[in-house]
Amino acid sequence: ALYQASVSSLVSGGNVRYSTEITMKRHLGYLSVLIAVEIIALLLIANQRLQVSYNGDALYDAQVAVNILEGRGYTTNEMPLYALDFFRVTDSELSPPWFNIHKFPLAVFLKAAFFSIFGRNLLTATVLYSAFWHTMTVVAIYFFVYLLTRKKYTAFLAGGFFLALPMMWYGSRYLMSGLNLTTDAFFLVVLMGALLAFYRQRSVRYLILSGAVTGLAFL
Repeated sequence: ALYQASVSSLVSGGNVRYSTEITMKRHLGYLSVLIAVEIIALLLIANQRLQVSYNGDALYDAQVAVNILEGRGYTTNEMPLYALDFFRVTDSELSPPWFNIHKFPLAVFLKAAFFSIFGRNLLTATVLYSAFWHTMTVVAIYFFVYLLTRKKYTAFLAGGFFLALPMMWYGSRYLMSGLNLTTDAFFLVVLMGALLAFYRQRSVRYLILSGAVTGLAFL
């Protein structure tokens, strides 16, 4: 009887591990399809969107990022007039480069990291930056819906629906311009997942995670 119980326990444990492995493989399969569609869409429209995906705020962030990488510090060569008024009132230097007081630092340091990896060019600052965070948002939506429903196919459909929305990707030049719209969407979905986890498990660590994600989103 003891032998049979031990064998049953081993078989049961093996089945649990095998089920976990199958589950991970199914996640990877669905996510691979979503990411592959993202890459194909990027290859199809990158050159087209690159011609129109210029945004002053996004390029401003990129310029500060380049100055950081080139050792000129957290500075910029461009500044809006109201910021120059501040420098004039405080008797600060009126010629560039100026210390960046106009934009939040999160996008600046993220783009500095992107430039370090992919090179300092317009494609990296706009289309590639936006595409990366859009892909991360699709992945976050997949896992959030799976956490909500425990159904992988439903999570896959949710991620695919977000991916296919024209206003959130293919049809919007603003989302391809390097703005933080897709970055904000990613943090929002992660925040909702952390709050859902707290609601179900009542663990303080998920509240801490929620606060950290919110802080990063507004950094």
